[in-house]
Amino acid sequence: MEQRNPDTRVTTKEFDLYSNYHPIDGIQTPFQIERSRNGMKIYQVFFDSCQYNTGLPASLFTKESLDERWQKIGKGERAKEKKHEKKEEKAEASSSVNQ
Repeated sequence: MEQRNPDTRVTTKEFDLYSNYHPIDGIQTPFQIERSRNGMKIYQVFFDSCQYNTGLPASLFTKESLDERWQKIGKGERAKEKKHEKKEEKAEASSSVNQ
């Protein structure tokens, strides 16, 4: 992935390398993942096991289940945003009073 900072116009290149594949439940699965940024390794992960879909109920993958979870997440995120906005407003009001 390549991206450019709009302010500094500096380009950053990130590259993920997946390797050491093993077949798990018929799926070729990488047991090693490495990320590089601008040619320098920034992290490397090694796995010694992997399991797919352990104990997940089929009902988890229905539209109704997704809608229900999204409602919970969406409400939580909106509440966090409002709380953050209030903190910013207080900080701005406080700084304008101190000036």
